[in-house]
Amino acid sequence: MAAESKNMSPEVKHMLSVLRSVIRGLGYNYQDVANKLGLSNGYMSRLFSGKIELKFQHIVDISRVLGFEPEEIFHLAYPRQKEPTSPAAQGKGGRSAPGPTEAARRTAGWDRSRAAGRRLPRSAAVPRSPGPS
Repeated sequence: MAAESKNMSPEVKHMLSVLRSVIRGLGYNYQDVANKLGLSNGYMSRLFSGKIELKFQHIVDISRVLGFEPEEIFHLAYPRQKEPTSPAAQGKGGRSAPGPTEAARRTAGWDRSRAAGRRLPRSAAVPRSPGPS
């Protein structure tokens, strides 16, 4: 069942906003992205309006056609925090959380020099993540 925009979680709304900002900041529109993905403009419009549920694969595919790796988009959406905020990340969930894998450690420290040539114009600043209410 498709999620209507009013029922979207704040995180999904935020990710769509970040993707929208990146698309516009690079000078593209939904039709450009839809064409690169082999999708219809209507599909993209429904996706970004919340009528189609945003899936992880959508984020991966959109990121890559824009010339980004998915982790770079996630980094734009959720810049690294200094301290873990969730009890699970702090190891307070009753069971100890496993340590990060080598791949996760490499991903967490992705090479910012790769993204340096892709800075968005100030007019297309990526919105900040929604804070606690």
